[in-house]
Amino acid sequence: MKMKNFLKSVKLAGIAGLAALTMNYASESFASQPPEIQESKHTRKGDSYFLLGPGTANPGGDTKYYFRIGMRERIVENIWAGVEYLNEGHPEKVGHRDGFAVPLWYFIPIGKENKFRIEIGAAPYFNMNTVASKDDPTKEKNDKDIGLLLSLGASYKINSKVNAMVQANEIVMSGFNSFAITAGLGLNLDETSYGKKFSEEKEKLYSLSVLGGPSVTTRGDAETSTSYKINLRRDIPEISKRLALSLAGISEGDSGLSSRKGVAGQVWFIAPKISWLELSAGIGPYFAREENPEIGGNEVLVNMSIDARAMLTDSIYAEFMFDRVVSRKDVDQDLFLFGGGIKF
Repeated sequence: MKMKNFLKSVKLAGIAGLAALTMNYASESFASQPPEIQESKHTRKGDSYFLLGPGTANPGGDTKYYFRIGMRERIVENIWAGVEYLNEGHPEKVGHRDGFAVPLWYFIPIGKENKFRIEIGAAPYFNMNTVASKDDPTKEKNDKDIGLLLSLGASYKINSKVNAMVQANEIVMSGFNSFAITAGLGLNLDETSYGKKFSEEKEKLYSLSVLGGPSVTTRGDAETSTSYKINLRRDIPEISKRLALSLAGISEGDSGLSSRKGVAGQVWFIAPKISWLELSAGIGPYFAREENPEIGGNEVLVNMSIDARAMLTDSIYAEFMFDRVVSRKDVDQDLFLFGGGIKF
């Protein structure tokens, strides 16, 4: 109860503070901002972030393990857009809800050097909630829904590469609402802060990755298995430097509930690249064969991914990829994939 009252007080204080800051900011012209913002408006600029903290669900009580991880990019001067994965921390009795959001952000810079800024965000939130089945309480099911994610936060530029961040996050939707205070770090995705890439060669458009790792069906009555993925991706700068297409072969492993293999195609958002790191998020259809005889057959599913590549040379990279396979048969699957690949 104390945590719930504390979070409510923080929410009210944040709303009041935002109103005062917005009124102050409205009296200033965009033209008065420092020259460096104007000079860089034609270059790609973004950031990535990891935030975690306490929260509460209504109904449901206090949450555990609430965290957000995402990437975003400047669209125009103070408006950014991005993709993120959010886990609401398993509030008691109302399920284990998580999912993906596509936030739109509005920034209010403060101070002559713009080291401090207020961040206001809103997003559709596509989520999956693991709950007990009404027909059989001993079994679980995966409910899918869409809600609204609202964020109010602040960030402080520690240096050219790293930001300290704090956010208040409200999720409004059927089932239950949740509110959390999160804090963490952001990494600026701005090439000018990191120097040149490994070489000045023409950028390689294709990449081939080989990955493997644990696979978990998002229900408590499933076993952890081993999954594999071979992923061929092509950047498409002729359309946009932000986009890529991929084709992948996937084996999800046998969890006791599900055993799927298939082919997935995805469209990827590529965040602004820096010399040693490439971040991206993808979504697309997944054509799979279910080998469990109880629910066997061909399926068309959705495959959503968040990917991080650490460049080791011009062409070789280490990679981590998180895949969420969304099924209509209550056997959603999480793939935690490690490996690497080559650009060519």
